[in-house]
This record gives sequence, structure tokens and C-alpha cells, in this order.
Amino acid sequence: MIDFGKIEKILIGEPAFRKKQVKHLAFRDLIESWEEATTLPKALREKLAQECPLEIKAEVFPDKDGRSVKALMALEDGLSVETVLMRYGSGAAGY
Repeated sequence: MIDFGKIEKILIGEPAFRKKQVKHLAFRDLIESWEEATTLPKALREKLAQECPLEIKAEVFPDKDGRSVKALMALEDGLSVETVLMRYGSGAAGY
């Protein structure tokens, strides 16, 4: 999971727009790796990858009819969160 406390510390000394840029990359562009964030300087991408990886550890359980997928995600503190992605009649995902 993304730890924005760590990210904010990493961004100290960076231009003010970097925080918004990083949030956009993670939550809008849905990048899977900081290497995909080519709008960020390479040194910053490397530091983010080392200290704040985007990997989500999860077990995925697709429904037999293909209309939903459950995921059990492991958090850094040892707790877990279960989530469900459901598809509706139009085929669009609902979230």
C-alpha cells in the first residue's frame, strides 16, 4: 500500500508540484511501478521504488460467473483488508 507519509518525506526539497504529480500518477494513472512515472526525474523514481514500492500483496479470488473479483490484501502492519470489484450489466466496473 502507498505510504504518503514516507512519500512526503522523500519529496522534501522537491518542487511543490511533485506531491500533486505523484498522487496523480498513483491514483489516476494507476501506475504499477515508479519506473512508469517518466514525468519524474530518474533519481526520484529510483528513491520512491526503493523506499515506497507500489506493490500490493493480495490473494485474488475471481467469482465463477466472472461478475466479481474478491481480493484479500495484506497490510504492512500485518492486518488484512478484503475488497470486491463488481461488474454491472453494462460491463463497467463499479467502484
